[in-house]
Amino acid sequence: MPPAHGGRDRDTLIVADAGGQVFGSRIVRTPLDMIKTLQQECIQRVILLGRFARDFSFAAFLREAFPSIAVIIAGGRTNALGAPQLCDA
Repeated sequence: MPPAHGGRDRDTLIVADAGGQVFGSRIVRTPLDMIKTLQQECIQRVILLGRFARDFSFAAFLREAFPSIAVIIAGGRTNALGAPQLCDA
């Protein structure tokens, strides 16, 4: 039986302007939701999208407060949900 989270590892958290699911990973929309999730779950990677990716002081805070977590700043084009657009359609 596949895991309840759609077969994806739940060790990745996406912080973006829009809610919903992105590639089966968990997504939060506010810094408070992000901190709560990081304190309660075993997260290894945080991907910052949208306005969070453009806020370098937010990324620096995240790296300092949670040094064991990889912080990935996504750039480039995004779809309506704020997920990276991997190719031109």
